[in-house]
Amino acid sequence: MHIAARQGNKLCVKLISESHPKLAFQQDKDGLTPLMLAAKYGHSSVVKYIMENIDGESPHNVYDKQGNWALHWCATNKDSAAAIASLVTEDCPIEAVNKKNDEGLTPLYVLILHVFSSHVDLISRLVVVLL
Repeated sequence: MHIAARQGNKLCVKLISESHPKLAFQQDKDGLTPLMLAAKYGHSSVVKYIMENIDGESPHNVYDKQGNWALHWCATNKDSAAAIASLVTEDCPIEAVNKKNDEGLTPLYVLILHVFSSHVDLISRLVVVLL
């Protein structure tokens, strides 16, 4: 299921999860689950499927070896708005949204670093001009 999630193959994830639903929360050698891999590679339809259709351990309580949960991985992908919406639902605890990884970074901080990093030079220039 890890490979299918990483590649964004929702049908394969669905078929595997129907017979082996616990695989959706199984961690690989780096602590990544299929949900985290789908989030990391921007496969929002797979993220949404796992969140809505597979019962098991709350994804808000599953972290990789660096203290990231799926929302941290979503934040590394600039096209992850739909995946983020699938993770941050009404039942998502605020602690999960504000959870710091082992580097002390929250998902929001990771999002800023990755999405806006290409604009840092421009932002720096604007700040210098405004000062």
